[in-house]
Amino acid sequence: MASQKHKKQAAKSDRSSFFANRVSTLKASGLTDPDQDGDGGNNKTVPLQTSPGPQNLPVTQDFLQSCLEGMSNKILANIQGTLRELQSDVQELGHRTARIQQHMEDQVSAHNEVTDQVQSLQRQLELTQRKVMALEDCSRLQDLRIRGIPEESIKKNE
Repeated sequence: MASQKHKKQAAKSDRSSFFANRVSTLKASGLTDPDQDGDGGNNKTVPLQTSPGPQNLPVTQDFLQSCLEGMSNKILANIQGTLRELQSDVQELGHRTARIQQHMEDQVSAHNEVTDQVQSLQRQLELTQRKVMALEDCSRLQDLRIRGIPEESIKKNE
């Protein structure tokens, strides 16, 4: 418990020293609060930092605003272009999915027709097999000889 309190106090002192150092750095560099002169913060050309380059011109709030707007417009245009591409991809996928579904429906109906035909052919095969067995049984009657019964009486009964 004591070590946790010590860690929290150390973190607070680190934060306060960070902000204190930051404020003193800003004051030392000559950067001040835009509303320090009491005009309601209407300074549009408050130098925040100097731009790197040969002219070493101060960066103004208007310049930063125009840069920000330019970047946001570029980002927005990029996002809109990507969005249009995604929309066209989604539409293409929708068309492809519809074609696949139609193809699957065609395949299912073809499968059902083939299944019906196979079942019909199986019934015909069973019927034909029964007829063949019956014919074979009838043809064997002539090969059968029963003792004690004359053959003329069997021929008369047929």
